[in-house]
Amino acid sequence: MERSSETAFCRLWIENGLLYVIYKPISYLDEKMAKSIVSSRILFQENEPYPIFCDTRGIMDSSKAARDYLAQEGSTLAKAIAIYDDRDVGGLMLNYYLLRNKPLVPSAIFNDRDLAINFLRGQEGL
Repeated sequence: MERSSETAFCRLWIENGLLYVIYKPISYLDEKMAKSIVSSRILFQENEPYPIFCDTRGIMDSSKAARDYLAQEGSTLAKAIAIYDDRDVGGLMLNYYLLRNKPLVPSAIFNDRDLAINFLRGQEGL
């Protein structure tokens, strides 16, 4: 049976061995929100690492502190991270994020949902 949860900032569920994190509309993601999201995700995972699909289309803007936190501590219990955002501006911001923050696990940005999921399956051998 698949598990799911919802917080003030995102929806989470596990399906076919992948953890999905779908951000709700957030006009400005700050460090406090980022910490809350990561904390909720880790609790939801029950100390089990997963490849993570992050749909960031709900995030309009974010602080540098939030981005730094997500790049480092946000990798906790992540085997790999696929960031999905099909907005042109979102892709530019996320590419800059990956270049500047160097996540601790294999991470990539996609504007195609299926390619993002295939990346995670390739990392995990699923």
